[in-house]
Amino acid sequence: MSGWSLQRLRPFSGLNNKKKRQEKLEGKSFVMGKKFQASLGTSRAVLGHRQGLALPEHSSPFLRCAEQVRALPARQRGFTLMELIVVMTLVGLLAVGVVLSLDGVGDDAQVRLTRVEMTELRKALQLFRRDVGHFPDALDDHHAEDLKLDLLFGCQDLSPAQADYDAGCKAYNLDTARGWNGPYVLAEKQKNSVTNLDEKGLFDAWGNRYRLFDEDSAAPGAGAARIVSYGANRAYEGDGTDICSPNGASSDDLVLCLVQ
Repeated sequence: MSGWSLQRLRPFSGLNNKKKRQEKLEGKSFVMGKKFQASLGTSRAVLGHRQGLALPEHSSPFLRCAEQVRALPARQRGFTLMELIVVMTLVGLLAVGVVLSLDGVGDDAQVRLTRVEMTELRKALQLFRRDVGHFPDALDDHHAEDLKLDLLFGCQDLSPAQADYDAGCKAYNLDTARGWNGPYVLAEKQKNSVTNLDEKGLFDAWGNRYRLFDEDSAAPGAGAARIVSYGANRAYEGDGTDICSPNGASSDDLVLCLVQ
């Protein structure tokens, strides 16, 4: 009886398994159909989007992202030849303007530097006169104007014939409070363009020696002690009309009177 029961149950169990397999296959087909429909819908939506149609509100995030990318501005075009020419012209005009604005800046700086140095030399000469009693070489007229200022940084006998010149080089006397008590300025070395040797002296911004003209000098326009720089052209252009200022509109001399 038990054996017969088993034989009766086995066909029934096989039928159930077959039914389950069929339902499983039908379920997979259904799922695949749904996926195909979704894929087909996506393709149709993309195609419609490319043709300018709006995406449906329930579209996937992927499609929304694609729509945002498409909404970005197209790649900008390059410059045309005419635009490049205009830009280069503007840059050239700007460069010319900068160069013109800087023209003469170097000369102005040299003039300012020379004026500052001349002011310091006047202070040193006033100290020299306080100690010695006169400006360098003020007692004679035979010493070159470009060497008078050397007494501000050094004192040495040049020759017995220049006793008056060397009178200012006597040692400082504490009792009389007279005599050379320098140096009053520091000298600099510069190469002489003629001898090609280093010279020690006081030079302006253009490499000229400062000159000291005074009332006993034989220089043109004599009458007042003054420091003179020959300027950029390295030539004296004073005519005595106003000895404390450059003479002539074209003169580039710099003049500083010690006592006005």
